[in-house]
Amino acid sequence: MIKKLSELKPYKSLLLARVQGSIPVENIVDGLLEDIRELLSLGKDGPRTLVAEVNEINSGELAVGYLHYVEGTPASWTLNRNIVDEINHLILVCRRNRHVAIYLSDTSWRSAIVKKFGKTGTKALSVLLKIGPGLLNRSAIRLITLRPLDALLTSTKESLLSVRRHEAQEFGWARAVLGMNS
Repeated sequence: MIKKLSELKPYKSLLLARVQGSIPVENIVDGLLEDIRELLSLGKDGPRTLVAEVNEINSGELAVGYLHYVEGTPASWTLNRNIVDEINHLILVCRRNRHVAIYLSDTSWRSAIVKKFGKTGTKALSVLLKIGPGLLNRSAIRLITLRPLDALLTSTKESLLSVRRHEAQEFGWARAVLGMNS
């Protein structure tokens, strides 16, 4: 039971970036999901298995997509290596105009993804420029409207649910993270 408010961590950590000026933003969410899927080696085999993917869904000036994957690690509480703990993870990519927010439930991949920003060799990560904390602190209101993750997704809830209702029902944790109610 939580006894102190300071024990809670209600905030989401997002990677914030903008698409370089001359690059078209259409399908950038799909490109980012593809780059991240390759970077994390998500597939059918290996320690990280892709469970579900929702490609770019557009609603007005907002576009979203996500990857749901499971990571298997040997259970630390037994010597039997056949017993594996499975941890569910979510990667959520949102684009509004030229600004991009990437949510990673496994933050250990954060620096590997940021290192690909502006570098050649990837489809979409290479066209992103990191929005530094200094710029955000000076001009956050004029540059981008920061909202809680659930408010950011308000305009796409119905689209996401209607397109992928069966997937959203398969894993209730993703619905909770996205702030969606059935």
